Amino acid sequence: MSWYAIVEKVTGIAKSYTQQDSPPALIDNSLEAILITKQPDTDVMWNAATKTLIARPLPIIKDRIQDIIDDPDISVFLATLTSIQRQRLRDVISKHFGDFRFYA
Repeated sequence: MSWYAIVEKVTGIAKSYTQQDSPPALIDNSLEAILITKQPDTDVMWNAATKTLIARPLPIIKDRIQDIIDDPDISVFLATLTSIQRQRLRDVISKHFGDFRFYA
């Protein structure tokens, strides 16, 4: 059995995926069935421009504390602190964020 992507012909947007022995019969002329190499999974995503599955990029992990430090208004305040005070402040904020410090 093969995997097929059911795709809008004009936009290339995938509407669904199906596994069948032969290309699925489509009742809507605005759709097309495209043979794909494997079952869609979390490691791939549909590219509407090329009408293919592509590798999903890894998420970019961001640091909430760094976001705060990079804020222009806060950076003015942080510039008035010594490096030890800045580190203490960073440690206290980190403790409060806990498991929620990093996000994608």
